[in-house]
Amino acid sequence: MTDFNYGWIEKYFLEEPKIIFDIGTFNGSDTLIFKRYCPNARVIAIEASPRNFKIAKEICDKYNIECYNYAVCDKVGTVEFHENDSSMPSCSMMDVDFKKADLAGPFSKPIYVPSITLSYFCEKYGIDHIDILHLDVEGAEDKVIAGFGWVRPKLIFAEKSNRHCTKGTKSIEEFNKTMEDLGYELKLELEFDNLYLMRK
Repeated sequence: MTDFNYGWIEKYFLEEPKIIFDIGTFNGSDTLIFKRYCPNARVIAIEASPRNFKIAKEICDKYNIECYNYAVCDKVGTVEFHENDSSMPSCSMMDVDFKKADLAGPFSKPIYVPSITLSYFCEKYGIDHIDILHLDVEGAEDKVIAGFGWVRPKLIFAEKSNRHCTKGTKSIEEFNKTMEDLGYELKLELEFDNLYLMRK
């Protein structure tokens, strides 16, 4: 479950958010909570893992939540993806560093999944802005950000930890600098998550 504080919605938004994205939705449980807090919002769940997507889609369909099977990253096409063979949700499009112990395993051989940039997704599905972006992609946050294009979500809550056992993942410090360069202010740093708000 996410550590997202739903009080932030009242704090940072004058009215109910209209567009909410949950990228890396896993089983759709966090997405469902967003829908309950913002029943009039267009809530969109995106999951790269085909196995997890099937579970999330079943839940989302019951509550009028859009659910898509994509790896959101910096390219449109397909990407290599690492499924976790355990019951843990920690799948990633990043190569796994088995010398680290943060992610449970074992991992099967990589598969290929459809990929899309956030900007192209928005153009394809008629979205002109994003109010809230909930991001949990197991070390691939930088790839998602690289595909922002013209999109600038107002509020971003991203899982970000220096403990990720993925190769090539930027440090929290590097990620914060990227976000600053994009116009975001770091509002809160938790143990495994950061809250960013677009500067006015």
